[in-house]
Amino acid sequence: MHEHEDGDRVGRRAAVRDVKVGEPQGAGDAHTERLLLYGEVIAGPFLLLAMFGGSLVVGLRALAPVEQSRRRQLEFTAGPSYGPPSGWLVVHRISFFA
Repeated sequence: MHEHEDGDRVGRRAAVRDVKVGEPQGAGDAHTERLLLYGEVIAGPFLLLAMFGGSLVVGLRALAPVEQSRRRQLEFTAGPSYGPPSGWLVVHRISFFA
């Protein structure tokens, strides 16, 4: 070790040899890639259906309060009308009896 300008001890760097990073493995690569491809081809449709089903369930649950409100409004507006008939109904009755 030697002393740095400000008095700290600094170790010398050792030369690094024979380090191979990210080197292909050769024949095992093709086999691994084929296994991954088969796994994706087989599992892909199932995962797609599961995602579609999950999003459908979430969407329907989110829609439930809106649908309930719509039904209540239809029940309220579809009730019997005790007022005078609308213009279209009057014209229809007149043309029916004429």
